[in-house]
Amino acid sequence: MADIRSGGWEWLHYDEPDFQVMYRVNEIPAGCALDDIAMHWHDDVEFMYVTEGKVYHYLGDEKLCIHKGEGLFINARQKHLIASSEENAKLCCLIFHPIILCGTEYIAQKCVLPLINDAALSYVVLKETVAWQKTLLDTLADMAQYVQQEAGHIQMMRSIYEIWDLLFQNLIAIKQKKEETNADIVSVNKMVSFIHEMYRNKIKLSEICKAGNVGKTKCNELFDLYYNVTPMEYLRNYRLSKGASLLEITDMSITDIAYEVGFSDGSYFSKMFSQQIGCTPQKYRSYGKGMSKYYEQSRYSGIPTSL
Repeated sequence: MADIRSGGWEWLHYDEPDFQVMYRVNEIPAGCALDDIAMHWHDDVEFMYVTEGKVYHYLGDEKLCIHKGEGLFINARQKHLIASSEENAKLCCLIFHPIILCGTEYIAQKCVLPLINDAALSYVVLKETVAWQKTLLDTLADMAQYVQQEAGHIQMMRSIYEIWDLLFQNLIAIKQKKEETNADIVSVNKMVSFIHEMYRNKIKLSEICKAGNVGKTKCNELFDLYYNVTPMEYLRNYRLSKGASLLEITDMSITDIAYEVGFSDGSYFSKMFSQQIGCTPQKYRSYGKGMSKYYEQSRYSGIPTSL
């Protein structure tokens, strides 16, 4: 019987009070009412792995269907409830208190609490199609052999550390990558905005880097990633797009246009224009309206928001 108390808090009765680990292989018949279980939470973390059928799991206001070959990690202090489906199900379930991972205060602060206290990690659906998650699920299933062994506690703890390490390393790595990507997008947007604002002036690579608060190597990497050009190529091409617009809407000379958009030499402007756009500035002007708008919008007006 589940011992659910005020506010939905569940007091877990471990088989051995001094070894706060519970492992079960449960079989849930189709349509089973599970009358003794209500929406509950506990300070312990929970892992489950469905090996047959499927089960439903309620987490707060969400309803998840966990199929055969999938699993679920439920973080500490998350309200949840398992419910049967229209078919028989079998699952491995591991519950343990995080304190068993905290051999030292350093380990607790560095490797346990960051995950336990992460509000964005209330639960994680685990799939066999993801390599590290399959390894985690296989380790979870293999723990069944240690439950009845006289000295199985050490093997169980080893497995628990392996499971936690997989979860921690991959979730933290994913989060750090996301944060890094977001920072990169902010940087490249600042650098592109700087170019768009200052393209008429003489611009050095160091100034572009300063706008994004990055070094030269990182600056080149970001422009290659998002635009497939170097920063200075982006600047040159953006100037050409502005020059194309002026060819279309003004009667300015080609030399004056070159100076207006940041080139120091009319001949070099014409040479780069022909290479990049495929015709001379004179021919481009004769083609009429609409060309520069297409050129600029299709290549240099977009600023990335994600990978």
